[in-house]
Amino acid sequence: MDLAPLTLGLRHRLGGYHEHRPGPTLARFAESVWTHEARPAGPGGMHRVLPDLALNLAFRCRRGPDRRPVDPQLVVIGPKTRPFLFQFRPGHEIAAVKVKLEWARPLLDLDPSDHLDQENDVS
Repeated sequence: MDLAPLTLGLRHRLGGYHEHRPGPTLARFAESVWTHEARPAGPGGMHRVLPDLALNLAFRCRRGPDRRPVDPQLVVIGPKTRPFLFQFRPGHEIAAVKVKLEWARPLLDLDPSDHLDQENDVS
């Protein structure tokens, strides 16, 4: 996925997780733009997610043999108040915007406290 028009480059990478600095257009509203692509072969791995009070608006899918998205979902990943384990599902992808907390309500009409420690489908 080419994020060049939206970002100022890579901030952090860990396995299939890539976090990018938001470009000028997004920087007012977003802390970062991130993607995660789970490896298609082998068992799914685990990742410890640390507490983070940001709200993430994310597109999730897996890719078919032709690389087209299959089973797409738009999800809200709420603020994390405690560490938790995230299990990678092989072949799945996530592309997300980590929204600054103060913009969740005016921009998305979402109250972050309604999504604490949850992932909610909003498709």
